[in-house]
Amino acid sequence: MIVLENPLLEDTVVEEEGSGDESVDDMEISGALKSGKVSEEGMKTMTHINNIPKLKERLEAIQKKLPWIENLDVTVDLKVPIEDMKAVINDNFKQEMLFYKQSQVGAQQSIARLISMGISTERPEVLS
Repeated sequence: MIVLENPLLEDTVVEEEGSGDESVDDMEISGALKSGKVSEEGMKTMTHINNIPKLKERLEAIQKKLPWIENLDVTVDLKVPIEDMKAVINDNFKQEMLFYKQSQVGAQQSIARLISMGISTERPEVLS
Protein backbone atom coordinates (compact mmCIF):
# COMPACT_ATOMS: atom_id res chain seq x y z
CA MET A 1 0.00 0.00 0.00
CA ILE A 2 1.29 3.49 -0.94
CA VAL A 3 0.04 6.62 0.79
CA LEU A 4 0.36 9.81 -1.24
CA GLU A 5 0.21 13.11 0.59
CA ASN A 6 0.21 15.94 -1.91
CA PRO A 7 -0.90 19.54 -1.32
CA LEU A 8 -2.65 19.45 -4.72
CA LEU A 9 -4.79 16.52 -3.62
CA GLU A 10 -7.98 17.22 -1.68
CA ASP A 11 -7.66 14.00 0.30
CA THR A 12 -4.85 11.63 1.06
CA VAL A 13 -4.84 8.95 -1.59
CA VAL A 14 -4.17 5.39 -0.61
CA GLU A 15 -3.08 3.40 -3.62
CA GLU A 16 -3.12 -0.35 -3.52
CA GLU A 17 -0.36 -2.02 -5.50
CA GLY A 18 -1.54 -2.87 -8.98
CA SER A 19 -4.25 -0.20 -8.94
CA GLY A 20 -2.22 2.44 -10.81
CA ASP A 21 -4.61 2.48 -13.76
CA GLU A 22 -6.19 5.81 -12.87
CA SER A 23 -4.52 8.59 -14.86
CA VAL A 24 -4.01 12.19 -13.82
CA ASP A 25 -6.76 13.25 -16.23
CA ASP A 26 -9.22 10.88 -14.54
CA MET A 27 -8.23 12.25 -11.14
CA GLU A 28 -8.81 15.84 -12.34
CA ILE A 29 -12.21 14.90 -13.75
CA SER A 30 -13.26 13.13 -10.56
CA GLY A 31 -12.13 16.12 -8.49
CA ALA A 32 -9.49 14.22 -6.53
CA LEU A 33 -6.80 16.45 -7.99
CA LYS A 34 -7.07 20.22 -7.75
CA SER A 35 -6.13 22.39 -10.71
CA GLY A 36 -2.45 23.13 -11.19
CA LYS A 37 -2.83 26.77 -10.21
CA VAL A 38 -0.89 27.84 -7.17
CA SER A 39 -2.71 30.12 -4.79
CA GLU A 40 -0.86 33.04 -3.26
CA GLU A 41 -1.87 31.99 0.23
CA GLY A 42 -0.13 28.64 -0.25
CA MET A 43 3.14 30.21 -1.28
CA LYS A 44 5.66 31.09 1.38
CA THR A 45 7.00 34.58 1.23
CA MET A 46 10.69 35.12 1.69
CA THR A 47 12.02 38.36 3.03
CA HIS A 48 15.28 39.57 1.55
CA ILE A 49 17.59 41.59 3.71
CA ASN A 50 20.18 43.73 1.97
CA ASN A 51 22.73 43.99 4.76
CA ILE A 52 25.50 45.80 2.87
CA PRO A 53 28.03 45.98 5.74
CA LYS A 54 27.69 42.24 6.38
CA LEU A 55 28.00 41.49 2.64
CA LYS A 56 31.17 43.58 2.42
CA GLU A 57 32.55 41.81 5.46
CA ARG A 58 31.94 38.40 3.87
CA LEU A 59 33.44 39.59 0.58
CA GLU A 60 36.63 40.64 2.34
CA ALA A 61 36.77 37.29 4.13
CA ILE A 62 36.62 35.28 0.90
CA GLN A 63 38.77 37.54 -1.28
CA LYS A 64 42.31 36.39 -1.68
CA LYS A 65 44.88 39.12 -1.93
CA LEU A 66 47.54 37.21 -3.82
CA PRO A 67 50.44 38.55 -5.85
CA TRP A 68 49.83 38.80 -9.62
CA ILE A 69 52.05 35.80 -10.35
CA GLU A 70 49.66 33.56 -8.38
CA ASN A 71 46.56 34.31 -10.46
CA LEU A 72 47.82 35.99 -13.69
CA ASP A 73 44.71 38.18 -14.00
CA VAL A 74 44.79 40.36 -17.10
CA THR A 75 42.36 43.10 -18.06
CA VAL A 76 42.49 44.44 -21.60
CA ASP A 77 41.02 47.82 -22.47
CA LEU A 78 40.68 47.50 -26.24
CA LYS A 79 39.10 50.64 -27.61
CA VAL A 80 36.64 49.94 -30.42
CA PRO A 81 35.11 52.89 -32.30
CA ILE A 82 31.30 53.15 -32.15
CA GLU A 83 30.99 52.70 -35.93
CA ASP A 84 32.96 49.46 -35.78
CA MET A 85 30.98 48.26 -32.75
CA LYS A 86 27.71 48.55 -34.68
CA ALA A 87 29.14 46.26 -37.35
CA VAL A 88 30.47 43.81 -34.73
CA ILE A 89 27.09 43.43 -33.02
CA ASN A 90 25.47 41.74 -36.02
CA ASP A 91 28.45 39.70 -37.25
CA ASN A 92 29.57 36.63 -35.30
CA PHE A 93 32.88 36.40 -37.18
CA LYS A 94 33.74 40.00 -36.28
CA GLN A 95 32.82 39.28 -32.65
CA GLU A 96 35.17 36.29 -32.60
CA MET A 97 37.95 38.38 -34.16
CA LEU A 98 37.44 41.03 -31.47
CA PHE A 99 37.72 38.34 -28.76
CA TYR A 100 40.85 36.99 -30.48
CA LYS A 101 42.46 40.45 -30.58
CA GLN A 102 41.64 41.05 -26.91
CA SER A 103 43.18 37.69 -25.99
CA GLN A 104 46.23 38.42 -28.09
CA VAL A 105 46.81 41.82 -26.44
CA GLY A 106 46.32 40.27 -22.99
CA ALA A 107 48.83 37.52 -23.73
CA GLN A 108 51.39 40.06 -25.00
CA GLN A 109 50.96 42.19 -21.87
CA SER A 110 51.32 39.15 -19.62
CA ILE A 111 54.42 37.86 -21.37
CA ALA A 112 56.05 41.29 -21.13
CA ARG A 113 55.19 41.43 -17.43
CA LEU A 114 56.57 37.93 -16.78
CA ILE A 115 59.82 38.78 -18.61
CA SER A 116 60.17 41.98 -16.56
CA MET A 117 59.83 39.82 -13.42
CA GLY A 118 62.63 37.56 -14.66
CA ILE A 119 60.36 34.55 -15.27
CA SER A 120 61.06 32.48 -18.36
CA THR A 121 58.19 32.13 -20.82
CA GLU A 122 59.85 29.60 -23.11
CA ARG A 123 59.32 25.87 -22.99
CA PRO A 124 62.20 24.02 -21.28
CA GLU A 125 64.39 21.96 -23.61
CA VAL A 126 63.76 18.78 -21.61
CA LEU A 127 60.09 18.95 -22.64
CA SER A 128 60.79 19.55 -26.34
